Amino acid sequence: MFGSWSSYPVGDGSRSAVICQIFKYKGPLTFPEYSASAVSQESSSSSSSSSESTFAVPDGERNFYTYFAKIKRATDVTPQHLDVLNLSVSYDVPVEDLVGGKEWLPKDEDDEIWAERKRELLIENDTAYQVMARIRRDIKLGHMYKFFQALEMVTPYYGMPDESEAAASMMDIDSPSPPSNDNGKRPASEEAAGTAKKDRASPESDPSPEGKKEEKFSMPERFRDDLVKNFVEPICWGHGVRVYPPRAPPKLHVQHSKFSVHLNYHIHWTPTDSQEARSGLVDGPALGMQIRHEHAFRALNDPAAAIKKRRKKLMAAALAAKGILVVGDDGAAHDVVGVTREIAALLSIAQMRAKEGATEKKVRFRAIGKVEGSYWDDVFMVSSLHHHVSISHLRVSKPYLRFLRTGKMPNPHHAFIKEGGWEKLHLNKTKYYSLMVPEDRVEAARALVTVLKYVTRNEKKM
Repeated sequence: MFGSWSSYPVGDGSRSAVICQIFKYKGPLTFPEYSASAVSQESSSSSSSSSESTFAVPDGERNFYTYFAKIKRATDVTPQHLDVLNLSVSYDVPVEDLVGGKEWLPKDEDDEIWAERKRELLIENDTAYQVMARIRRDIKLGHMYKFFQALEMVTPYYGMPDESEAAASMMDIDSPSPPSNDNGKRPASEEAAGTAKKDRASPESDPSPEGKKEEKFSMPERFRDDLVKNFVEPICWGHGVRVYPPRAPPKLHVQHSKFSVHLNYHIHWTPTDSQEARSGLVDGPALGMQIRHEHAFRALNDPAAAIKKRRKKLMAAALAAKGILVVGDDGAAHDVVGVTREIAALLSIAQMRAKEGATEKKVRFRAIGKVEGSYWDDVFMVSSLHHHVSISHLRVSKPYLRFLRTGKMPNPHHAFIKEGGWEKLHLNKTKYYSLMVPEDRVEAARALVTVLKYVTRNEKKM
């Protein structure tokens, strides 16, 4: 329906303008991971319970605050910074482990809203595109209509999940046109795909040495934003929460420093009081949403091709001399920047939730889903990479959050502190689910519904 938007620029009204090219994603769908360095593992095994060693900064650094005050952007963060935060990460964690049991998993027979979302998400992509082009009228897309609109915009850039390049090359731009819709126009998916075919056939996109320029992945970031938002939002409607852009630029407070945080949306609870709801007041945040637009990752032992082997060895030796583990034994890409952005976003959400009772950013801050009287807060976030989504979970203690804001260590004689573990951060992530595959996006929705049911379990329903 709207696929032509990605093919034709908005100009001075003349349709003779140059067609914007759609460059399909050619690289592998990499999902880099992060593991704590050897330095962290050694320090954690030998650390004492004293406050001096709880957040031990590297030799030569004055203290925790000055060490982190030097950071200007996420790319300045090293594995050693994450070690000081006492961070560990687990991947491909079942969603039931994030919420402490299977009781929150949705069941078709007990949840009519979930059953309806599941039915809509199981609709095949091509079928949905035909419905939007009014070729088919026997199927209703329901609440997921905008999701399929966004998916149709993304598809030309990534291709269908089971599509091979050989199959794609069989599309002939001179072949008879497919069935048209009521307005005599081609379906958006066919029109965008046809444009992509022309791009592949043009001399400008010829990857050979004689070609004019190399193909680049060129999907606008708003396409991915719309895809993820329009997937999450209809699922939230059935659980009393709504998706909102941050009311103010998100920040992570580390004593006197404020770090900008990459956080696209907050998911807030809508008050049950009708007057409060009409005034725009919201509670929370209950969850966050972070959409990443990086698409190419390199192993840290494989810098850009332009860097010569000698320089690579010198760099690795310099980092090793500082005690920084550059790569794992498998040589996989270690996503230091990505995990930094996730942790910063989750901690910023936790800091907002900790301002219990305060009202700003028409937001009444409170920790939706937190066990009353607990020193622990469970913070959740929907994260996205490529055309996939995952659920992230961070468990953080009240003393940890207070230390970040004030630099004050807790009373070592307090019973909770004596139990140990308050100074640790552990990030759990589910697997990444593809939103282009019907069965996969149903599992993503199931994971999100599970978290929403858990987080809103004690809230008064409308």
